[in-house]
Amino acid sequence: MEELLYKLKRHNIDIDTVDDQLRLQIPENLQAGELLQEIRNNKQELIAHLKRKKISADEALASSRIEHEGECYYAITRFQAYWANEEIDREFKKNDNIHGSINSMYEVIGAFDAAVFKRCVVAIVNRHESLRATFHKVQNRYLMRVEPTDLPQYEPVYRDLRNDVPAVEPFVRFHDHRFSVTQGPLFAVRIARVKDERYTVSFKMHHIIGDALSMRLLLQELLQVYDACRKDQHSQLPALKKQYKDYLAVLNLYYSHHYQQHRLYWKERYNTLPPPYTIPGANSTPAELNKRICKTASFLLPPEITTKLGAMAGRTSASFFVILQTAWKKFLSEKTGVTDLTIGTSISGRDQDDMQNQVGCYAKTVLVRTVFEPADTFEQVVDKVKHSNEEMKSYQAFTLFDALMELRPPGYAGGTHFQKVNMHFEDSMDMRDEFGNSLFRDLRFARIHTVSNSHIPIDMQLSFYASGQEIALEVQYDSSMYEAAALNSLIHDFINYTNSVL
Repeated sequence: MEELLYKLKRHNIDIDTVDDQLRLQIPENLQAGELLQEIRNNKQELIAHLKRKKISADEALASSRIEHEGECYYAITRFQAYWANEEIDREFKKNDNIHGSINSMYEVIGAFDAAVFKRCVVAIVNRHESLRATFHKVQNRYLMRVEPTDLPQYEPVYRDLRNDVPAVEPFVRFHDHRFSVTQGPLFAVRIARVKDERYTVSFKMHHIIGDALSMRLLLQELLQVYDACRKDQHSQLPALKKQYKDYLAVLNLYYSHHYQQHRLYWKERYNTLPPPYTIPGANSTPAELNKRICKTASFLLPPEITTKLGAMAGRTSASFFVILQTAWKKFLSEKTGVTDLTIGTSISGRDQDDMQNQVGCYAKTVLVRTVFEPADTFEQVVDKVKHSNEEMKSYQAFTLFDALMELRPPGYAGGTHFQKVNMHFEDSMDMRDEFGNSLFRDLRFARIHTVSNSHIPIDMQLSFYASGQEIALEVQYDSSMYEAAALNSLIHDFINYTNSVL
């Protein structure tokens, strides 16, 4: 059945069951005679197979619930299992106490009530089960447990450091802190009073329970609750219909149902690894993983690039991000001669509406592989990059990364050379500097820059932030691979190339 469903997916034929009958949606002008006959021949088996897939979210949760020694545990996905398993990348995690955490830090100026703020943090922790989750190895698998509400360890740590300035920096940057996935808590807040009307508030969340969007959501909810408390009002946060464990159950169900179908797709799509290459300016040999120190460089794209991106988007029906990916791949191709290039990018993973209000680890890094011809025009490569982004989103139960790992021959020593660069794009620069100022007249929240990772497992990450007619580019790079001058030269060449080809 999976092979037949895969054929239908490949031809964009939607199939479902309605009242013990099959319902088909077939694209116009598709000659589907042979497929329709195959469907008729397997009608009853198809109906039974599709019905088995229609398990409700409640049934999915029930099937993911495990009782063990009087405690209730819940299944997690393999993406959370990476963080739960401390043995994976053990040395990397041991040598980097902020690896895998999302960090935000704010300078708060004005009439700030730290005691009220602490109570609001506890209320938010009680609201989201994900913030009270711990992870354990049970019967040789990693599972999640939800801890009770109102535990004292979830209360923020407050210190009055007005007379101890040297202690502020290590305290608010969690220099002495390391998460334990088995003991928790996996979300921590620290408040330092540095002057009479000036505080530093810092947040740290483990990636196993949250992502960057989760941190934004959490801060938005927290300030809404704080504002309501200051006004002696009840907060108007929408009720959470489901919790983290519910969505993990649904995701696991999706992965299990589509695993073979998506694996078939990638096996047919690619039967070789992408060729190795070296980015111009890179050192020949990367350092060991725990010695790849991350540094950051910032650039501003010329305003005419934004105008040209808009024109190109209109001609190709492609997003700015797809066009920037194309520019990078064409740029690298001209520098290296390679026309089979793969980048990593992050996706939100929040495909259901209810997930938008949920704190959880849904975002993940995925691969986008594009093969093109040297003679292809820029717009032809845009179309190919657009398609490779679409297929990445459509086939996630077995990912392109999984497929490439399977293609590695026994004894392969090339590492994961196919992922040298990650790219990321945000339509707004909101949350980078200011936060919450629209709520308060007597308070100002100013974001303090924090380093998200002190190490980087790839060559570089290109993060584009669009605001009005400006596009800023932040490059995090492995300083063991690139000298600052070489990195700056490479990125300036890329910006000039992009401006010339658009």
